[in-house]
Amino acid sequence: MGGSAVGHSGAVNIWELMMTEQVESLEVLLASFMHDKPLILAGAGVMDHREKFYAFIERHQIPTMLTWKAMELLPDDHPLFVGRPGAIAQPAANRLMQQCDLLIVLGACMNYDQVAYQLEKIAPRAVKIVVDTDKVELSKYSSDWIKINADLASVL
Repeated sequence: MGGSAVGHSGAVNIWELMMTEQVESLEVLLASFMHDKPLILAGAGVMDHREKFYAFIERHQIPTMLTWKAMELLPDDHPLFVGRPGAIAQPAANRLMQQCDLLIVLGACMNYDQVAYQLEKIAPRAVKIVVDTDKVELSKYSSDWIKINADLASVL
């Protein structure tokens, strides 16, 4: 295995990238995509990795949403906190999710309330990445998601 994941046009073939040993962290994926409106959705699975999570979002200055179960992860007045999406959520948070061009889901189960019963319709124009340790949880994501089966501590 190996080789370049960059095609003739200079665009990254993420599927080739994922098949190589180049994906050691989310840093590699972030560097692989052109994005103007990145967004993180963090769930309760991040709670045990707070320090690495804080360092990651601060280093990259990525706007961050929280699931309801992760409410205490960031204070509401944190400069990178942009709300909680879902069926019973702030409308602005749902709009941000729909308008992002890169969505990174960390430690969130994306239950029906969280995605307003429409996982297949969230972030329609975004590159979508999900990191989870649970293979069963990852199986509910469609093929247009980049699924990383790993502990958050190893990819942040």
